Amino acid sequence: MASSKRELQEDAAKSNSTSNGKDAVKPNDEQIAILDHFKSTDDNLLINALAGGGKTTMLEMIMATTREPTLYL
Repeated sequence: MASSKRELQEDAAKSNSTSNGKDAVKPNDEQIAILDHFKSTDDNLLINALAGGGKTTMLEMIMATTREPTLYL
């Protein structure tokens, strides 16, 4: 079951404001789509982006939305 856009944004904001000491980052539409996909599947997820593209921030957002053990490489 997919979470609402607002719930995903709130979870992501909590992650960003507490894990790295920076101001909360509001996820954009692409990030919300990734978060929604992560919450709705048990499949592997590949995030491919250039340097500075927000991969680490995206992982922090993902980790804020789950309590399940998760492996990221």
